[in-house]
Amino acid sequence: MNLHIPTHLASLRVALERLGGEITVFAVEPPAAAAAVDAVEAQIGRPLPQRLRHFFMEQTAGVDILWSLDDRDFSGSFDLRLSALAEEWDGWRSGWREAFEHPAAHGWPAEANLQAFDAAFPLLSLMNGDQLILFDDDPGDPGEVMYLSHEAADGDLVVLGTSLDRFFETWVRLACAGPEFDELVDFYDFDAQEISLETEESREWVTLLERASSS
Repeated sequence: MNLHIPTHLASLRVALERLGGEITVFAVEPPAAAAAVDAVEAQIGRPLPQRLRHFFMEQTAGVDILWSLDDRDFSGSFDLRLSALAEEWDGWRSGWREAFEHPAAHGWPAEANLQAFDAAFPLLSLMNGDQLILFDDDPGDPGEVMYLSHEAADGDLVVLGTSLDRFFETWVRLACAGPEFDELVDFYDFDAQEISLETEESREWVTLLERASSS
């Protein structure tokens, strides 16, 4: 990953505060030791996807961020912590399995079945009940970050990033907007089928953040 996420998040906090944003929580932990990651893998009974393991060991063991800009009716959050991963895993297995058992009832294609469920790893549980997952079905493939809507609404089964690294590098530069899909849609490139820094709204937002952080 080319972006050092903790450093970039620190500059984003400065930018958001200068823009009048409300910071509810902004915590970034140091990287995790291999033993801590091994312990979580033992708890959940499976290895973490390789790039997620690298994220926790090379970037940070946890991020817990929530901010809002009232004058823009806009917010962002990033809650991914190694210490909470076992609980998130249990919630994912109990809360989403039924949808993959009966994909048609959820408005999903037949291939969104239990085999796909077993290939998915939960990344972010959203406040509206939706879920971001890493779909890691091929050991030789970096895996896709996908959005799941609990109500089969807009954004359901949409790819947000063609790899975990690519998703994080783009999304963190967007100040961890959303990640509810209605907050991300202005930053979504429907041709490339992923969030992008190249939409008009993305360029304007990133420029605003960069000017605020350097002023």
